[in-house]
Amino acid sequence: MATVPSTSAVIYSGPKDWDKFKDEFKTRAKGYDLWDHIDPDQNVPWPVKPTAPVIASYPKRRVRQTTRATSASSEGTLQVEEIDHTGHPTNTLEMTTEGRQAYNQDFATYTYLDREYKTFRKNSNELMKWVLDSVSPSIKQTCLSPDDDLRGWYAKLQQSGKVYDSRLLMNTKREYEERLKQAPKAAKRFDEWIAKWQEIMAQGQRHGVPETTMPVIWTNQLCTAVAPIMPSWSNSFMLLKRDDIEKGTINYLEVGASLLDHWTMTNPQQSARNVKAAFPNFHGAPADPSDQDDPDQEETKDINDQPRGRTSGRGPKRGSREGSQAGRNSSSNKRKRQESDVQGIRCKACLNPAHTLHQCYYAFANKAPAEFKPNRGVSALVQDRIASD
Repeated sequence: MATVPSTSAVIYSGPKDWDKFKDEFKTRAKGYDLWDHIDPDQNVPWPVKPTAPVIASYPKRRVRQTTRATSASSEGTLQVEEIDHTGHPTNTLEMTTEGRQAYNQDFATYTYLDREYKTFRKNSNELMKWVLDSVSPSIKQTCLSPDDDLRGWYAKLQQSGKVYDSRLLMNTKREYEERLKQAPKAAKRFDEWIAKWQEIMAQGQRHGVPETTMPVIWTNQLCTAVAPIMPSWSNSFMLLKRDDIEKGTINYLEVGASLLDHWTMTNPQQSARNVKAAFPNFHGAPADPSDQDDPDQEETKDINDQPRGRTSGRGPKRGSREGSQAGRNSSSNKRKRQESDVQGIRCKACLNPAHTLHQCYYAFANKAPAEFKPNRGVSALVQDRIASD
């Protein structure tokens, strides 16, 4: 039996929650080996508690003494086994040999069935407890009768939830379109958007939303959404995956992983910031990842960290026009320095931050050493960027 968590965040309070609740219900029922008995499309009978074999129902042995000669000088006594039709055995010793063998076989079968039934009841009770804890009091009163089993509970919950099923496709389609519009225009928190895009893709394919089931459509929409922030990935992806897209063999999980990998490679500062968020700042309070290496935060710090009152010397007062202008100029200079540093070391052909354009083996193949093995994807990207430059 699969291990099933004992708690869940899924709460069924009305028809609108049925879609997520039924998936959680089905997953747990399969983990407990109960779904075949609950599934409305199947007619598997509910297990019945087995009955132990009754000793008195087996034949009783009656022994008859007989004497016969075993040799010329001696006699022997033999016991001939017969069935006593006038009584019933009270233990296995009083049974006939055949009756005892039949009883032992029946008892072994009963022991196995009883163990299976106890496991079934234990799993059933745990699933029923989860259902009771996961629904609202009103649903509990209207759908979960104490006289019904899990099959009856699921059937009644399904009846109330089907009212909302007809609107699931349109609601999911609308949510999918909104998710594409929410694509970030900067690298910050782009990984979070990718995860949400994968979630709505899974939901859309489950409900049959055409935009999520046809690779020709969703790949084009994805590339259009991320083009402002990752134009190179969009161009190279459509070129390299053209055959898979036309054949319909491409998977959205694979595409999401590729997009996230490209984002991590081309935005090392953003990905490193997410890692820093998991570690405390041992010099004081825990570090806020949104405050690290952010020019906008540096601008705020330059303005707000000045002491209250008049500053030392003849500098401008806090809050004055000169002081605010000086703070903005300082932060602007810092931002320009950071941008120039990044642009100065990142290759404009393959976007690798480890070398400049003049050091790129993809752009200048004659500079590449003999052991250099070019990557097909990067080569296609460089050729595309050179052609469009």
